[in-house]
Amino acid sequence: MKWNARDWFGVWGGSTSWMIILACFLFWFHQPLLAALVAGCCICSNSVALVLWARRAKLSLYRANLLMLGVLAITVPLAWYSTMIFASTAALEAMNWPTSKIINIVPLFAAPLMALVLHFRLRPRLTDESDSQIPNTGGQRLR
Repeated sequence: MKWNARDWFGVWGGSTSWMIILACFLFWFHQPLLAALVAGCCICSNSVALVLWARRAKLSLYRANLLMLGVLAITVPLAWYSTMIFASTAALEAMNWPTSKIINIVPLFAAPLMALVLHFRLRPRLTDESDSQIPNTGGQRLR
């Protein structure tokens, strides 16, 4: 697998786009601090994605994906559970927030489970191809 802008930004933009909608709902329901927290999680996740994209010549796709999953393992539960705990009842009802315990456990384990799958199932394929696309500079820094 190789770096591809459509795939990279599609996955990470899609992984965080719900946070923008959630922040707008929270702001609409007069909860600006909670909306700012959720928007901050989105901005943090997408900023890391942009930095990793900018460093793609020096970083394998496998490692970049693991780093992004690590970031999402923090930002997704933070946005989800802070909303679940601190949002007003009116906001949660308007968003049709899930009340199922199973669904509310998913954000905690989704990114770590994807990282494990990536590591154990896809690592050989990703590291072989991705590491070979990193240019050998003989120890010199790329400019």
